[in-house]
Amino acid sequence: MTKHIARVLAAVLLSIWAYGAHAGDVIRSFNADILVREDGVLDVTETIKVNADGTDIQHGIYRDFPQYVTTPDGTRYKVSFEILSVTRNGEDEPWEATDTDLGTKIRIGDQFQLVSTGNHTYQIRYLTDRQIIFGDASDRLRWNVTGDEWSFPILSASAHVILSSGAQPFEPIAFTGSRGRKLADAVATVSGRGATFETTHALDPFEGLTIMVQFPKGAVAPPTTAQLSDWWWRDNLGWVVLIYGFAAVFAYMMFTWLWFGRDPKAGTIVPRWDLPMGISPALMSYIFDGMNRPGFTGDL
Repeated sequence: MTKHIARVLAAVLLSIWAYGAHAGDVIRSFNADILVREDGVLDVTETIKVNADGTDIQHGIYRDFPQYVTTPDGTRYKVSFEILSVTRNGEDEPWEATDTDLGTKIRIGDQFQLVSTGNHTYQIRYLTDRQIIFGDASDRLRWNVTGDEWSFPILSASAHVILSSGAQPFEPIAFTGSRGRKLADAVATVSGRGATFETTHALDPFEGLTIMVQFPKGAVAPPTTAQLSDWWWRDNLGWVVLIYGFAAVFAYMMFTWLWFGRDPKAGTIVPRWDLPMGISPALMSYIFDGMNRPGFTGDL
């Protein structure tokens, strides 16, 4: 009996400690349903359940989505990000997307209206491409489920990946931690046509859940020539505009200089002098050489 009471008391104290440790704004659960379409586009639905007390969550929440990927060989490319819907507690919620150095920041909520304290459920649905890594024997998806920009803890995080082609994924891996760290506080399983990933411990601020899963060749079609062309323009549009803009300005300046700004060709130069008004040739001769030659004087 004494041991039973001790266990109950320990459980109560642990619950009180856990509540105190996560007092304030907190993400109670973060779940991502990821549909891998056959054309390689991901259809992602994120369900984020929060407890707001007005500390950080005042008008709503922010969601940072990175769009620039750097490969091991140093190649940098940009993925797409298209928001389909944003809701809070099942109702459409105002949102605004702004560009950042890393991608897109979504501000969810009305800047003129405070969010009531308590539990709220946000849901974001979006599309993104170029997330599949194509290999020789199999293809794979590596995905940062939660992101690592949250300034408050995430008590639990999970993800479910399913292939629209009907293929079965394999070799799922999950890890947690801040950017650059890999902690094994997550489990991954395969069930039917899907793979499920779940954290086993709460995530501290600026920590996230990252998953990786393999699937057989043919489950996702490789990019077409048109897609590769579109991706090339997406990655290099800034350089194209810069180079062609510089070339256009240089061509305009050269044309303007050649047509209007060049000095006329030099020809025979003939010096000419004209006497000032009211000066006769005799007076000019006197002014110019009068001190060195005899002159005439007269008195009246």
